[in-house]
Amino acid sequence: MLGNHDDREAFRQVFGTEGTSAGFLQSTRTVGGVRLVFLDTLSPGLDAGELCGERLDWLDRILAEGGDACLLMHHPPCDIGDPAFDLTCHPKAPAF
Repeated sequence: MLGNHDDREAFRQVFGTEGTSAGFLQSTRTVGGVRLVFLDTLSPGLDAGELCGERLDWLDRILAEGGDACLLMHHPPCDIGDPAFDLTCHPKAPAF
C-alpha cells in the first residue's frame, strides 16, 4: 500500500503492476477466504492521503462483487484522535 513517502514508479519497477487499477496501485488478493483490498492513498507532495473519485469508483466496483472484504490503506480514512494524523489538522489536504 502506498503512502505519502512512496513513489508509484519506483513501486511499479520493483513489484510490477499486476492487478492494479487505472494508474493507481490498488489491488485485491484473497487469503484464507478473506478478500484483502489494498488502496492507494498516495497524493504526491502531501502528507495527507486521498481517495479521489476514480479510486472510490474502483472500490465501489470491487465491493459490488459482494462478500466480505478487509480494506487496507496507509492513511486512516477518518479522524483517529491524534492531532498529528487527524484530517482536521490538515484543512487544505484533500479529504476522504
